[in-house]
Amino acid sequence: MTVAIEEELTGLIKPLLDDMGVELVELQCSRSRRPTIRLFVWEEGGISLDRCADVSRQVSDLLDRKDPIQGPYFLQVSSPGLDRPLKSKRDFERQTGHNVLLTVQDEGETKTVRGCVTSVSETAVTLAMQDARSDVALDKIVTAKVLVDI
Repeated sequence: MTVAIEEELTGLIKPLLDDMGVELVELQCSRSRRPTIRLFVWEEGGISLDRCADVSRQVSDLLDRKDPIQGPYFLQVSSPGLDRPLKSKRDFERQTGHNVLLTVQDEGETKTVRGCVTSVSETAVTLAMQDARSDVALDKIVTAKVLVDI
């Protein structure tokens, strides 16, 4: 599917999810024999399987009414998961108070940074690391993931 279709779907789906109090984290579309739309959604306190099913029903009803995709398609709704890579400013905001592992590219040098997210601004994430705090520019982050305590 094209970027234009993904943008159209996001424009249709996001207001419905906002009304439901659910945040659209990511929308993925793939084309095979039958197109697949994957929605990764988040809700304060975590999203349950029942809530994902409710989101799926409501989004499916909306897509059936608006019919942006010709023919049959698969719709999958799930949580982004604990170990999902962090990509956006909002992803980092959701992880305030949690430990993360970042790969940072700065002036041709790549380094790994580990710390607890204490705050996020428009341009940087602030990490508490042992006895210091460090601001890491969002545009310097190559990869980022949550460190899950088990």
